[in-house]
Amino acid sequence: MLNLNSFLSYNARNHPNKIAFIQGDQSITYAELEKQINKVANGLVALGIQPGDKIAVSCPNRFYFPIINYGALKIGAIAVPFSILLKAHEISHQLKHSDSKVYFCYEDTPQLSMGTDGLEGFKSSHSCTHFISIPVDVGNPQHIEGYKNYVNLIEGQSDEFTCYPTTETDTAIILYTSGTTADPKGVEISHSAIVWNARACLSTFRGTVDDIILTALPLFHIFGYSCNMNAAIMGGLTNVLLERFNPVETLKAMYSHKVNILTAVPTMFWQLVHSGRTDETKDLIPSIKKNIRLCAGGAAKVPPQLSKDFQELFGIKIYEGMGISESAGIVSLCDISKEPILGSIGIPIVGTEFKIITTDFLEASPQVIGELCIRGVSVMKGYYKNPEATFANFLEGGWFRTGDLAYMDEHGNYFLVDRIKDLIIRGGRNIYPKEIEEVLMTHPAISMVAVIGIPDQQYGEEVKAFIVLKPHTNLSEHDLSLWARKELSAYKYPRIISFVDSLPLTASGKIAKKELKAREA
Repeated sequence: MLNLNSFLSYNARNHPNKIAFIQGDQSITYAELEKQINKVANGLVALGIQPGDKIAVSCPNRFYFPIINYGALKIGAIAVPFSILLKAHEISHQLKHSDSKVYFCYEDTPQLSMGTDGLEGFKSSHSCTHFISIPVDVGNPQHIEGYKNYVNLIEGQSDEFTCYPTTETDTAIILYTSGTTADPKGVEISHSAIVWNARACLSTFRGTVDDIILTALPLFHIFGYSCNMNAAIMGGLTNVLLERFNPVETLKAMYSHKVNILTAVPTMFWQLVHSGRTDETKDLIPSIKKNIRLCAGGAAKVPPQLSKDFQELFGIKIYEGMGISESAGIVSLCDISKEPILGSIGIPIVGTEFKIITTDFLEASPQVIGELCIRGVSVMKGYYKNPEATFANFLEGGWFRTGDLAYMDEHGNYFLVDRIKDLIIRGGRNIYPKEIEEVLMTHPAISMVAVIGIPDQQYGEEVKAFIVLKPHTNLSEHDLSLWARKELSAYKYPRIISFVDSLPLTASGKIAKKELKAREA
């Protein structure tokens, strides 16, 4: 048998009173966590759910998420986490495509209409059998006529359950991609893949039961799911959950809970730097600096200037890595026993191999940019019910094409250049938006930037930069253009500049370039 619940049960037996999760002013121990998971497992069995059935869930970072996820895995069912930002028609599509039989959905909040959209999507799917609402306040659950809620499900259920003997190759989760290039694809991941990746994360982070990790990353995203939730449960860490990312609240939580491991995406690091210099939080920084031992970044390339600004404020360097849904989480990280190499995503984690290929599918030499391919024990089984996409993305020998441009240096360290789909071809010349963004970020008045290619009759594509300025600074388009011409090659500097108050973000906190491109279409 191979199941993440085995590791949770180990910690519930050997560290029963250890705090597993903290949520606001509430906490739950490993022993209590397992009891709640067992109640959900028994409740699902009572509904007639069988091993192999799909259990979908829309839920922010609250205790419910790990409880429902591990409850599904415990009975041998397949967990299907949804983004909490999905609209009704998207929920309906993913419920139907995943063949989900149960849908757990969080109630509406002032920020998001998850419950309303979820129920509408459930009804229009015509395929999912059970809708179960998750209460914002467990003491005052919403009652929807004809449907159960979480409290109803676990009421009267036993807090004991024997884990179903899932095998290594059984599917554990189906995780939908963000759909940046087409309709979202369901990434089918086995039990061996999620267990191996959690183990690799724990080992790479040097995690122990004494560590306290903060999770502001969404748990429905593979970064938060594997590196934060699964790795922490496997290692017996304490996990501080934030329902949504807010830089001030994050700094306060890091201070009050003495957090020593932080994982984040670049936009989060950027906001922490900005907020950490304000009167509201600057007194917290010395204590945060004293406690923090690891900051790991991923999901997008961390601009070098941001890494320098972060280290200047918090006294610690960002260890950059890479992770993708198709490999169950993390695939590389800079070695935390050494100084991180600025701009590098490090080396492949144990059990994972990298290869850079050229356009003619030959292995690239060091320093030569090509497409990054990976293979290893945590790579997905395939895209659920989409053999065409699975075939298109795998090469002979089990190599998965990531769609990322990268290169390896002479020491075996890897560097991301950009996404292939974001490459700008201006007048026949390749331009990498990340390169331009990193240069623009060094301007003293610029806080954040996104660069895209837009259609142009003369050159095919033209370079456009969206600029967010630092507070209390002024910069004209003319002055920035003059500065950029000095810092960038003549064919690279942005001809079109747009000053904006903010940049659109995806549910995982990455800059939503798809939305920026749609505005220019």
